[in-house]
Amino acid sequence: MIRRAYLQSWMTVLLASIFVINNFPSRAAQTQPETKGASLPTSLRDKILQDMAWRSFVPKPEVQILRTEEALFNGCLDVAPLDQLCSAIGLRGWKVTIAARQNRWIYHATQNYGFKLNARASLSPAIANEVLEEASWRSGLPFSQLKIYWVENKTWDNSCFGLPGLISCIAAKTPGWQVTVTDGTKQRWVYRTGLSYSALFDIAASQINPKIPPNFTKGTANAVLQDMSKRTVIPLAALQVVSAEPRILNGCLDIAPPGTACTEIGLPGWRVVAQGYQQRWVYHVATGRGLKLNGPESLPRKLVRGVLKDVYPATETPPANLKIFWVEQKVWTDSCRGFPVSVPKDICTPGNFPGWIVTTTNGEQNWVYHTGLYEGATLFSTSKKQ
Repeated sequence: MIRRAYLQSWMTVLLASIFVINNFPSRAAQTQPETKGASLPTSLRDKILQDMAWRSFVPKPEVQILRTEEALFNGCLDVAPLDQLCSAIGLRGWKVTIAARQNRWIYHATQNYGFKLNARASLSPAIANEVLEEASWRSGLPFSQLKIYWVENKTWDNSCFGLPGLISCIAAKTPGWQVTVTDGTKQRWVYRTGLSYSALFDIAASQINPKIPPNFTKGTANAVLQDMSKRTVIPLAALQVVSAEPRILNGCLDIAPPGTACTEIGLPGWRVVAQGYQQRWVYHVATGRGLKLNGPESLPRKLVRGVLKDVYPATETPPANLKIFWVEQKVWTDSCRGFPVSVPKDICTPGNFPGWIVTTTNGEQNWVYHTGLYEGATLFSTSKKQ
């Protein structure tokens, strides 16, 4: 029996990340700037350094120019959304790479037309990949079909990036990004992030075309949304069905742990996707047979990554066959989410606490996690696979 836990919730991790951002040792004094072409005018240099200090919450003395290159820009200074038209004039200027602690940002600057932050080029590859991976999961589209359409630098009002439906939000100004993803059509998936951590979905700012056939009934949609609202404690008004596809289902509605025997009867039904706040859940519905939540497809990618990463110590390389074995949704009656009795009960707050039971396997052994809907995991037991 293993007893180990993430002692910090997801929001604590956010705050720790912010602390790291604000306390990361500066290497500015150790780095000499590299210049290619004419030097950046002093007045313009100072304005850009001050701009990054203001945006990144790093004191100006710890902000340094790493590289300056002469460049030609169009009328938008080569900083615009993918489909925005910009006059194709050759404005002489500079591409400037700046460091503020661990942040590396790129500015486009000119003598007479000011400067712009190239936020898309400044976004870290890790955040860009997380956003695209999450958008692929949420949209059901291949990763390769999605592109980052636009990135803006933002200052959020709290540690939850100003989004509803998340707990333990600290009222502190938080620098970050707003990232918009497109599939090449007019659809947009919008995410809010920190400067170097965590991507949260902004459903209100996104533009998604629901894919619902005319013969998909309102009664079926309501049954799905009511079930999701009950399980998540998300208000019914904040949930919506975004897609419904006809399916022929077996006796288990095509939802059962691996190895389960299910009658192979052809039940006409639906695969339904509903979403609200950070959740995106998949249901299978069959007329006269009710509905079932597809836990493995509904588990947020953030939790998939977190659970699989936690199974083995950071010093060990996980085997290639490590995978999620099964996922169930659960609403616990206290904040300890079913953690063993060895945990003092006086620290568990009574109430409804929705989350997941996630079982992973390497083919020989299973690891069972209890998690929140979108936050850190608690490993409480292991068992040999039968």
